[in-house]
Amino acid sequence: MRCATDLVPVALRLVRENPRPVPSTPGGGPSFWRIYRGQTGVYVDAVRRRTLALPLGFALGWSLFAAPARAQKAVFVVRHAEKVSEKDQTLTEAGRAQARRLSEMLGDAEVSAIYATDTERARDTAKPLADRLKIPITVYDTGAGMSGDAVDARPFVASLRKHHSRDVVLVVGHSNTIPDLLKALGCAEKVTIASGEYDNLFVVVPKADGTATLVRLRY
Repeated sequence: MRCATDLVPVALRLVRENPRPVPSTPGGGPSFWRIYRGQTGVYVDAVRRRTLALPLGFALGWSLFAAPARAQKAVFVVRHAEKVSEKDQTLTEAGRAQARRLSEMLGDAEVSAIYATDTERARDTAKPLADRLKIPITVYDTGAGMSGDAVDARPFVASLRKHHSRDVVLVVGHSNTIPDLLKALGCAEKVTIASGEYDNLFVVVPKADGTATLVRLRY
């Protein structure tokens, strides 16, 4: 299922009202909320074998909610869009369409800063939204493929908290760097991204105590 623009407000409202998913069995449950749009409504999969339908109209009219003191409003984290191959890492036509779709989704989400790794595929993923909002793309590095070091997103996250304490930020990363980035942002859930998986949109809502709530969408 593909995520529509109206799912972002639904995700943020859900996080505000239900900070953590309810497990289906004691000690069990999902790693994160899964939200998608079906033929008759927006569906929230809060437990592995049960879904809750929300009418599409319920999603409309909601905007980013006020964050707790000293906590960012939200950090959107995506992997770069689909690339041609390991040898040719430019975006495919489908990948460029994904980047445009991301711009449509986040165009009204109050994003005020955009970060991408120093790779063409990451910058091209962020470019449609940057052009739409007329804000620059700032290059960042968390190690791994970018610098050859082990992944360590903590210095980057510390910089985000210092310079964007009340902002909404988009960060474009990679399948091998995003899990550590989410962890550094305070997400307790373990996240893995398959090599052919390009359509995740992670919505991170940081809290003042250093933890964060994570919502995983697909776009």
